[in-house]
Amino acid sequence: MLNGKLLGTQIMAQLASKGMTGSMLSSFSMAMGEGIVESFLSMNQVITTDVGFITSGTGKGKLSGLNDQALFALVSSQMMGNGIKGVQMISMAQGISKAVVQHFTSMNMVDTTHMGVALGTGVGKVLGLVPAMMSASIVSKMMGKGIKGTMLLPLVNAVSNGFCTHVMTTGIVNVAIVGSPAPLIIAVPIPGAGVGKGKVS
Repeated sequence: MLNGKLLGTQIMAQLASKGMTGSMLSSFSMAMGEGIVESFLSMNQVITTDVGFITSGTGKGKLSGLNDQALFALVSSQMMGNGIKGVQMISMAQGISKAVVQHFTSMNMVDTTHMGVALGTGVGKVLGLVPAMMSASIVSKMMGKGIKGTMLLPLVNAVSNGFCTHVMTTGIVNVAIVGSPAPLIIAVPIPGAGVGKGKVS
């Protein structure tokens, strides 16, 4: 499952590997990781298109399709658009993007319910992410750890906008649906289709 503290540790490791140091590196990284994960868990919705056999079942699967280079392109362009420049901007955007994609790709789990399919597969997307809400969560974590500054909100907005856009446009959810098909026609399950709903956790 997704874990904000673990993501924070991964962000810190990526930034440190790029030569970024300082007394607030750990606090910054943990606030970023916790803010991203907590807000994502509260907002995300999964909608799938299902095929299989009627009538209803539950699904388990994964979110895939995320790419750290694509996320970096989004985050870095947002940073520059928000007036964030300098020798460390590229390294920061790369480090955060790589850590986030690694964590979300390896740690996510998807749970869904399906009213039209009892046995089959579902393919869908993540919806419901609001960058402004993610930014508010991250900034709250940052301020709680004593991190402030005139460029804090533009930086956080760049990460939030880039991440939410990337997940909702590029992320793909695949789930396997299980259940007991019914009714049966001459002991053969009836093909069906439907829509599943759930969450990434």
